[in-house]
Amino acid sequence: MKKILLVSTIPLSLKVFSLGLSFMEFLRDKGYDVHAAGGGGREAECIRERGFPYHEIFIPRQIRPLSDLKAFVSLARILKKERFDVVHTQTSKAGFIGRLAARMAGVPVVVHTAHNWPFHQLLPFYLRYFYLMLERLAGHWCDALIVDTRAVKQYGMQCRVIPEEKIHQVYMGIDCARFNEYTREKKLEVRRSLGIGPEKIVIGAISRLVPDKGIETFIDCARRLKDRDDLFFVVGGDGELREQCERDVEASGLRRKFTFLGHLDDVVPYLNAFDVFFLPTLREGFGVIFAEAQACGVPVVASDIGPLREAVDDGETGLLVPPGDTRGFVDALLRVCEPQERARMSLQARQYVRNNFAVSDIHEKTRRLYQTLWDAREKRLEKR
Repeated sequence: MKKILLVSTIPLSLKVFSLGLSFMEFLRDKGYDVHAAGGGGREAECIRERGFPYHEIFIPRQIRPLSDLKAFVSLARILKKERFDVVHTQTSKAGFIGRLAARMAGVPVVVHTAHNWPFHQLLPFYLRYFYLMLERLAGHWCDALIVDTRAVKQYGMQCRVIPEEKIHQVYMGIDCARFNEYTREKKLEVRRSLGIGPEKIVIGAISRLVPDKGIETFIDCARRLKDRDDLFFVVGGDGELREQCERDVEASGLRRKFTFLGHLDDVVPYLNAFDVFFLPTLREGFGVIFAEAQACGVPVVASDIGPLREAVDDGETGLLVPPGDTRGFVDALLRVCEPQERARMSLQARQYVRNNFAVSDIHEKTRRLYQTLWDAREKRLEKR
């Protein structure tokens, strides 16, 4: 087993997730020939700059039959030419197309990572059922399915996506050193660049600005706290709600204590500039951004939903509040903004991430799964 292909709908996933650049470098250091495939853009260039072969394939996130067929044919050609030993897909669309193409191409080991399920409860029933049927079908085309959290695993088993013995729970990995390198002076420098004084308590979020991330609730909480002169609010990221959110901030009289950062190539400086990370999301996979905030020593206030109960140690590294409970979020923010509580949670947060999500442990666990699946296949072939 020497040649591995990682496939994702968007190259951003390959860049930032634990199944990404650091994992590719880990495998290369172990002697594997590692390739990646996905969409184009600056993230794809970043992968190429690290010396990895990158196969550019446009895989739309939405269902588009003609584009999906083109993506399937392109990937099938790459698989036929390169003859990979392992194909590992992530994200829903790449997972469906990639698993089918890999199985039809006779790839010995096919693995998929489901950060969350596409058939979530926020969808209408007919769409939820349709996506569930697609996932069950794709489950026949892989040897193993990795999930980030126990909650995702349990829901997948409940919905009978794939036999239990094929599901493996592996947390997302966090490179703690990368998030711990900021001194107090460097943090203050980032704040100065944003026009934020050292005396302010910065409550920040980094997310796609889309309906299920709860940015409207973030702004509502900021509005309820606008009489607190010591608070400042920051939102990083872009998306379809950006203009509406900016209008809401203006209408709420928050413009002088609220900043939108837009798209961020590197979240580390801004996470380190926060005092509290607050994202009242309605739906989440593992919640890697929450773990990254904690790796910076930043306490978290978040929604009390399945995956985040594992990413956040409620009461110790942050506080979890029922989704949509604006009053509860405000109370939680006020509690975490207290200096002693924030300092206590900051220390606990760093330790929690080191103990549970160390990237080196996660990488090795995934590599061992590849090897186990390869060895099992070899044994089956010997018996024939």
